[in-house]
Amino acid sequence: MNICLINPSLFSSSKLSPNIGDHIISRASHRELKKIFGNDVKINEIASHSFLDFNGIKLLKKSDLNIVGGSNLLWFRMFPPASWPIGPIELINYSDLVLMGVGWGAYDIKAGFYSKFVANKILSSTYIHSLRDDYTTEICKNNLDLNNSINTGCHTTWHLSESKIKYSKSKSDMCVFSLTDYDKSPKEDLELINHLSLLYEDNIILWPQGAGDLNYAKSLGYTGKYIEPNLDSYIQFLENTQSVDYIGTRLHAGILALEYGLNTLIIAIDNRAIEISKDINLPILNRNHITHLKDSILNGFEINLKFNKDAISTWKNQF
Repeated sequence: MNICLINPSLFSSSKLSPNIGDHIISRASHRELKKIFGNDVKINEIASHSFLDFNGIKLLKKSDLNIVGGSNLLWFRMFPPASWPIGPIELINYSDLVLMGVGWGAYDIKAGFYSKFVANKILSSTYIHSLRDDYTTEICKNNLDLNNSINTGCHTTWHLSESKIKYSKSKSDMCVFSLTDYDKSPKEDLELINHLSLLYEDNIILWPQGAGDLNYAKSLGYTGKYIEPNLDSYIQFLENTQSVDYIGTRLHAGILALEYGLNTLIIAIDNRAIEISKDINLPILNRNHITHLKDSILNGFEINLKFNKDAISTWKNQF
Protein backbone atom coordinates (compact mmCIF):
# COMPACT_ATOMS: atom_id res chain seq x y z
CA MET A 1 0.00 0.00 0.00
CA ASN A 2 1.37 3.37 -1.09
CA ILE A 3 -0.15 6.40 0.66
CA CYS A 4 0.50 10.00 -0.25
CA LEU A 5 0.08 12.21 2.83
CA ILE A 6 -0.55 15.93 2.30
CA ASN A 7 1.28 17.07 5.40
CA PRO A 8 1.03 20.46 7.18
CA SER A 9 4.40 19.88 8.88
CA LEU A 10 6.09 20.53 5.52
CA PHE A 11 6.35 24.05 4.11
CA SER A 12 8.06 22.71 1.00
CA SER A 13 9.87 19.57 -0.09
CA SER A 14 12.98 20.83 1.74
CA LYS A 15 11.63 23.02 4.56
CA LEU A 16 9.78 22.06 7.73
CA SER A 17 6.96 24.09 9.25
CA PRO A 18 8.23 26.48 11.97
CA ASN A 19 5.13 25.62 14.04
CA ILE A 20 5.88 22.40 15.93
CA GLY A 21 2.14 21.91 16.40
CA ASP A 22 2.12 20.86 12.74
CA HIS A 23 4.66 18.17 13.61
CA ILE A 24 2.41 16.91 16.41
CA ILE A 25 -0.35 16.61 13.80
CA SER A 26 2.02 14.78 11.43
CA ARG A 27 3.04 12.41 14.24
CA ALA A 28 -0.63 11.52 14.76
CA SER A 29 -1.20 11.08 11.00
CA HIS A 30 1.59 8.51 10.74
CA ARG A 31 0.47 6.75 13.93
CA GLU A 32 -3.16 6.40 12.82
CA LEU A 33 -2.32 5.35 9.26
CA LYS A 34 -0.03 2.63 10.58
CA LYS A 35 -2.80 1.42 12.89
CA ILE A 36 -5.06 1.05 9.84
CA PHE A 37 -2.65 -0.28 7.23
CA GLY A 38 0.14 -1.82 9.32
CA ASN A 39 3.72 -0.78 9.94
CA ASP A 40 4.78 -1.79 6.43
CA VAL A 41 2.63 0.87 4.78
CA LYS A 42 4.64 3.21 2.55
CA ILE A 43 3.84 6.85 3.39
CA ASN A 44 5.16 9.50 1.01
CA GLU A 45 4.63 13.16 1.88
CA ILE A 46 3.69 16.34 0.05
CA ALA A 47 3.88 19.79 1.62
CA SER A 48 0.46 21.33 2.23
CA HIS A 49 1.86 24.86 2.48
CA SER A 50 3.27 25.10 -1.04
CA PHE A 51 2.20 24.51 -4.61
CA LEU A 52 2.86 21.10 -6.14
CA ASP A 53 6.26 20.48 -7.67
CA PHE A 54 7.23 17.77 -10.15
CA ASN A 55 8.14 15.30 -7.40
CA GLY A 56 4.81 15.82 -5.68
CA ILE A 57 2.94 15.11 -8.90
CA LYS A 58 4.95 11.89 -9.30
CA LEU A 59 4.09 10.80 -5.75
CA LEU A 60 0.38 11.41 -6.36
CA LYS A 61 0.40 9.37 -9.57
CA LYS A 62 1.95 6.28 -7.97
CA SER A 63 -0.14 6.46 -4.79
CA ASP A 64 -2.94 4.02 -3.93
CA LEU A 65 -4.58 6.50 -1.52
CA ASN A 66 -4.19 10.24 -0.99
CA ILE A 67 -4.79 11.50 2.56
CA VAL A 68 -5.00 15.11 3.78
CA GLY A 69 -3.57 15.00 7.29
CA GLY A 70 -5.35 17.49 9.51
CA SER A 71 -4.82 21.17 10.33
CA ASN A 72 -6.88 24.22 9.28
CA LEU A 73 -6.64 23.33 5.60
CA LEU A 74 -10.27 23.22 4.55
CA TRP A 75 -10.73 26.69 3.08
CA PHE A 76 -9.69 28.08 -0.25
CA ARG A 77 -9.28 31.40 -2.03
CA MET A 78 -7.99 32.30 -5.46
CA PHE A 79 -5.76 35.23 -4.45
CA PRO A 80 -3.78 35.46 -2.34
CA PRO A 81 -3.52 31.68 -1.91
CA ALA A 82 -4.81 30.16 1.31
CA SER A 83 -2.59 28.23 3.72
CA TRP A 84 -3.17 25.22 1.45
CA PRO A 85 -2.55 26.82 -1.97
CA ILE A 86 -4.64 25.43 -4.83
CA GLY A 87 -3.96 26.66 -8.36
CA PRO A 88 -4.41 25.23 -11.86
CA ILE A 89 -1.66 22.59 -11.39
CA GLU A 90 -3.28 21.39 -8.17
CA LEU A 91 -6.76 21.31 -9.70
CA ILE A 92 -5.41 19.06 -12.45
CA ASN A 93 -3.35 16.73 -10.26
CA TYR A 94 -5.22 16.55 -6.96
CA SER A 95 -8.13 14.10 -7.14
CA ASP A 96 -9.98 11.73 -4.83
CA LEU A 97 -8.27 13.18 -1.74
CA VAL A 98 -9.53 11.88 1.62
CA LEU A 99 -9.66 14.17 4.65
CA MET A 100 -8.37 13.02 8.06
CA GLY A 101 -9.16 15.27 11.03
CA VAL A 102 -9.23 18.42 8.90
CA GLY A 103 -10.80 21.65 10.18
CA TRP A 104 -12.18 24.92 8.86
CA GLY A 105 -9.80 27.87 8.88
CA ALA A 106 -11.47 30.43 11.16
CA TYR A 107 -14.82 31.87 12.20
CA ASP A 108 -14.41 34.91 9.93
CA ILE A 109 -13.68 32.88 6.77
CA LYS A 110 -16.75 32.31 4.63
CA ALA A 111 -17.33 29.25 2.47
CA GLY A 112 -17.98 30.84 -0.91
CA PHE A 113 -18.36 29.55 -4.44
CA TYR A 114 -14.62 29.05 -4.95
CA SER A 115 -14.29 26.91 -1.82
CA LYS A 116 -17.20 24.76 -2.95
CA PHE A 117 -15.75 24.42 -6.46
CA VAL A 118 -12.28 23.41 -5.22
CA ALA A 119 -13.60 21.01 -2.58
CA ASN A 120 -15.75 19.16 -5.07
CA LYS A 121 -12.96 19.10 -7.65
CA ILE A 122 -10.16 17.65 -5.52
CA LEU A 123 -11.88 15.74 -2.69
CA SER A 124 -13.25 12.21 -2.95
CA SER A 125 -16.95 11.72 -3.61
CA THR A 126 -16.84 8.05 -2.56
CA TYR A 127 -14.65 7.87 0.54
CA ILE A 128 -15.92 9.24 3.87
CA HIS A 129 -14.09 12.36 5.04
CA SER A 130 -12.97 12.75 8.66
CA LEU A 131 -13.51 16.26 10.06
CA ARG A 132 -12.12 17.89 13.18
CA ASP A 133 -15.29 19.30 14.75
CA ASP A 134 -19.01 19.79 14.31
CA TYR A 135 -18.55 23.39 13.13
CA THR A 136 -16.46 22.15 10.18
CA THR A 137 -18.91 19.33 9.52
CA GLU A 138 -21.83 21.75 9.23
CA ILE A 139 -19.89 23.93 6.76
CA CYS A 140 -18.94 20.89 4.69
CA LYS A 141 -22.48 19.60 4.44
CA ASN A 142 -24.37 22.89 4.15
CA ASN A 143 -21.95 24.99 2.11
CA LEU A 144 -19.59 22.63 0.28
CA ASP A 145 -22.00 19.75 -0.52
CA LEU A 146 -19.64 17.25 1.13
CA ASN A 147 -22.33 14.98 2.50
CA ASN A 148 -19.86 12.09 2.71
CA SER A 149 -18.20 13.63 5.79
CA ILE A 150 -18.40 12.92 9.52
CA ASN A 151 -17.15 14.51 12.72
CA THR A 152 -14.45 12.21 14.12
CA GLY A 153 -12.67 14.87 16.13
CA CYS A 154 -9.06 15.84 15.50
CA HIS A 155 -7.00 12.71 14.88
CA THR A 156 -4.40 13.97 17.37
CA THR A 157 -7.01 13.05 20.02
CA TRP A 158 -7.89 9.57 18.74
CA HIS A 159 -5.08 8.01 20.75
CA LEU A 160 -6.65 9.49 23.90
CA SER A 161 -9.88 7.63 23.13
CA GLU A 162 -7.97 4.35 23.54
CA SER A 163 -6.15 5.26 26.75
CA LYS A 164 -7.03 4.61 30.39
CA ILE A 165 -5.29 7.71 31.76
CA LYS A 166 -6.61 8.99 35.08
CA TYR A 167 -5.93 12.69 35.52
CA SER A 168 -5.35 14.23 38.93
CA LYS A 169 -7.75 17.01 39.86
CA SER A 170 -5.32 18.78 42.14
CA LYS A 171 -2.73 21.35 41.10
CA SER A 172 0.79 20.07 40.49
CA ASP A 173 4.09 21.53 41.69
CA MET A 174 5.24 22.75 38.28
CA CYS A 175 3.64 24.23 35.17
CA VAL A 176 4.72 24.13 31.54
CA PHE A 177 3.06 26.94 29.60
CA SER A 178 2.84 28.30 26.06
CA LEU A 179 2.07 31.49 24.17
CA THR A 180 1.23 32.10 20.51
CA ASP A 181 3.39 34.46 18.49
CA TYR A 182 0.96 34.93 15.58
CA ASP A 183 -2.06 35.73 17.77
CA LYS A 184 -0.78 38.10 20.43
CA SER A 185 -2.82 39.66 23.19
CA PRO A 186 -0.17 41.26 25.42
CA LYS A 187 -2.50 42.25 28.27
CA GLU A 188 -4.05 38.79 28.67
CA ASP A 189 -0.83 36.91 27.89
CA LEU A 190 1.09 38.88 30.52
CA GLU A 191 -1.72 38.21 32.97
CA LEU A 192 -1.36 34.51 32.19
CA ILE A 193 2.35 34.61 33.04
CA ASN A 194 1.71 36.61 36.22
CA HIS A 195 -0.99 34.21 37.44
CA LEU A 196 1.25 31.21 36.80
CA SER A 197 4.17 32.89 38.59
CA LEU A 198 1.99 33.46 41.66
CA LEU A 199 0.54 29.96 41.67
CA TYR A 200 3.67 27.96 40.79
CA GLU A 201 6.33 30.50 41.92
CA ASP A 202 9.63 29.73 40.14
CA ASN A 203 8.40 26.38 38.87
CA ILE A 204 7.09 27.53 35.50
CA ILE A 205 8.75 26.70 32.21
CA LEU A 206 7.89 27.83 28.67
CA TRP A 207 7.68 25.54 25.67
CA PRO A 208 8.00 27.69 22.52
CA GLN A 209 5.94 25.69 20.02
CA GLY A 210 6.17 28.43 17.37
CA ALA A 211 9.28 30.09 15.94
CA GLY A 212 8.51 33.46 17.54
CA ASP A 213 7.02 32.31 20.86
CA LEU A 214 10.20 32.69 22.92
CA ASN A 215 10.91 36.22 21.71
CA TYR A 216 7.28 37.15 22.35
CA ALA A 217 7.51 35.83 25.92
CA LYS A 218 10.71 37.81 26.46
CA SER A 219 9.03 40.95 25.14
CA LEU A 220 6.47 40.54 27.92
CA GLY A 221 9.26 40.43 30.49
CA TYR A 222 9.56 36.64 30.90
CA THR A 223 13.10 35.70 31.91
CA GLY A 224 12.48 32.18 33.17
CA LYS A 225 13.34 28.73 31.92
CA TYR A 226 12.23 27.22 28.64
CA ILE A 227 12.31 23.86 26.90
CA GLU A 228 14.23 23.71 23.63
CA PRO A 229 11.82 24.48 20.77
CA ASN A 230 11.63 21.06 19.19
CA LEU A 231 9.24 18.13 19.54
CA ASP A 232 11.77 15.63 20.92
CA SER A 233 12.71 17.96 23.77
CA TYR A 234 9.06 18.54 24.69
CA ILE A 235 8.27 14.82 24.65
CA GLN A 236 11.35 14.09 26.75
CA PHE A 237 10.19 16.69 29.27
CA LEU A 238 6.68 15.19 29.39
CA GLU A 239 8.06 11.69 29.85
CA ASN A 240 10.57 12.52 32.58
CA THR A 241 8.99 15.28 34.68
CA GLN A 242 6.81 14.43 37.66
CA SER A 243 3.94 16.56 39.01
CA VAL A 244 3.53 19.09 36.21
CA ASP A 245 0.50 20.85 34.70
CA TYR A 246 0.12 22.26 31.18
CA ILE A 247 -1.54 25.66 30.73
CA GLY A 248 -1.26 27.69 27.56
CA THR A 249 -2.59 28.96 24.26
CA ARG A 250 -1.00 26.31 22.06
CA LEU A 251 -3.66 23.71 21.29
CA HIS A 252 -1.50 20.79 20.20
CA ALA A 253 1.02 21.28 22.99
CA GLY A 254 -1.98 20.77 25.29
CA ILE A 255 -3.29 17.71 23.45
CA LEU A 256 0.16 16.12 23.66
CA ALA A 257 0.28 16.95 27.37
CA LEU A 258 -3.02 15.10 27.81
CA GLU A 259 -1.50 12.12 26.02
CA TYR A 260 1.21 12.01 28.69
CA GLY A 261 -1.26 12.29 31.57
CA LEU A 262 -0.77 15.95 32.53
CA ASN A 263 -3.48 18.09 34.05
CA THR A 264 -4.20 20.42 31.16
CA LEU A 265 -5.97 23.72 30.59
CA ILE A 266 -5.85 25.13 27.07
CA ILE A 267 -6.31 28.89 26.80
CA ALA A 268 -8.63 29.14 23.79
CA ILE A 269 -7.76 31.88 21.30
CA ASP A 270 -9.59 30.75 18.15
CA ASN A 271 -12.17 28.38 16.72
CA ARG A 272 -10.02 25.25 16.99
CA ALA A 273 -9.92 24.74 20.75
CA ILE A 274 -13.42 26.19 21.22
CA GLU A 275 -15.06 23.84 18.72
CA ILE A 276 -13.08 20.76 19.76
CA SER A 277 -14.03 21.48 23.37
CA LYS A 278 -17.73 21.50 22.45
CA ASP A 279 -17.37 18.03 20.96
CA ILE A 280 -14.99 16.16 23.29
CA ASN A 281 -14.94 18.25 26.51
CA LEU A 282 -11.41 19.46 25.86
CA PRO A 283 -10.50 21.50 28.99
CA ILE A 284 -10.34 25.15 27.93
CA LEU A 285 -10.55 28.66 29.31
CA ASN A 286 -11.28 31.46 26.86
CA ARG A 287 -8.43 33.98 26.84
CA ASN A 288 -10.80 36.89 27.39
CA HIS A 289 -11.74 35.19 30.68
CA ILE A 290 -8.11 34.97 31.84
CA THR A 291 -9.03 36.72 35.11
CA HIS A 292 -10.70 33.42 36.10
CA LEU A 293 -7.49 31.41 35.65
CA LYS A 294 -6.54 31.34 39.32
CA ASP A 295 -9.95 30.05 40.36
CA SER A 296 -9.94 27.49 37.55
CA ILE A 297 -6.65 26.03 38.78
CA LEU A 298 -7.32 26.18 42.52
CA ASN A 299 -10.82 24.71 42.14
CA GLY A 300 -9.26 21.62 40.56
CA PHE A 301 -8.79 20.39 37.03
CA GLU A 302 -11.83 18.72 35.51
CA ILE A 303 -10.83 16.45 32.62
CA ASN A 304 -13.66 14.26 31.42
CA LEU A 305 -12.95 13.65 27.76
CA LYS A 306 -15.49 11.99 25.49
CA PHE A 307 -15.09 10.71 21.95
CA ASN A 308 -17.23 9.68 19.00
CA LYS A 309 -15.67 6.24 18.74
CA ASP A 310 -18.30 5.06 16.24
CA ALA A 311 -17.38 7.86 13.82
CA ILE A 312 -13.66 7.16 14.22
CA SER A 313 -14.24 3.45 13.54
CA THR A 314 -16.47 4.23 10.55
CA TRP A 315 -13.75 6.32 8.95
CA LYS A 316 -11.01 3.78 9.66
CA ASN A 317 -13.01 0.71 8.61
CA GLN A 318 -13.85 2.07 5.16
CA PHE A 319 -10.33 1.14 4.09
